[in-house]
Amino acid sequence: MSWLDDPVAPEMDDGWAKLLLNMLPLAAETLPRGGVLTVSLDDDATALRMTVSAEGAGPRISEECHLAMAPDASLDDMTPRSIHAYFVTRLASQLETDIEIDNSADDCIVFTVRMTR
Repeated sequence: MSWLDDPVAPEMDDGWAKLLLNMLPLAAETLPRGGVLTVSLDDDATALRMTVSAEGAGPRISEECHLAMAPDASLDDMTPRSIHAYFVTRLASQLETDIEIDNSADDCIVFTVRMTR
């Protein structure tokens, strides 16, 4: 794991810290052949952007996880492989944000959330 910024995080409440820490295993699961997780925090006057990048050979988000992250996903449909994606998405929703996923690169998937001030 690589942490790009100063290890002292900008001021954030417990919910945001929980969201960031729970994004790590979500990102790690997209790396079936291993790789590197990179955490980045960008802070400006209007928002804090938290990014977790999963870089490695052949990263992918399973169909189960895609379905679990849908706004209309049901807890009854979750499996042991999808429950974490469901939980992280619901945590983001409670914090009134969304998890943006960029999987346009062949070797990297980027998860981003924004905390508006």
